[in-house]
Amino acid sequence: MTKLHFVHICEEAFFSEDKKLNVIGIFDEIIASRFPAGHPKFAVVTGISGEPGNYEEIIELLSPSGETVIKSTPKTINIARVGQRAHFAVQFINVVFKEAGKYRVVVNIDGKQVNDNDDFILINPATRV
Repeated sequence: MTKLHFVHICEEAFFSEDKKLNVIGIFDEIIASRFPAGHPKFAVVTGISGEPGNYEEIIELLSPSGETVIKSTPKTINIARVGQRAHFAVQFINVVFKEAGKYRVVVNIDGKQVNDNDDFILINPATRV
């Protein structure tokens, strides 16, 4: 059984040469002046643990109405030993948000959703003064 330790939505995420996860600019809200609204780039990163073995992870972004906005390609993550954590980072480029609202980030490992509904991005209209 796998355990999800964190989900972060950020501007950039990458692995250094020594395999450390680097996360830059964590956020949970995007302000848009009009809709549909495009966002040039963001990343979703996760940390999991579990029994040693290979796991397939997919990240999916769902609109406020529950439609899939974008889905990552499956990636195999390896946990080599008991107690080890594995990290996953996926970049999303030029994502279009059709409407304002709460967009859920769904983490699937081996075809099963492992996070609750508390991981999201709020897309809000810009306030006019």
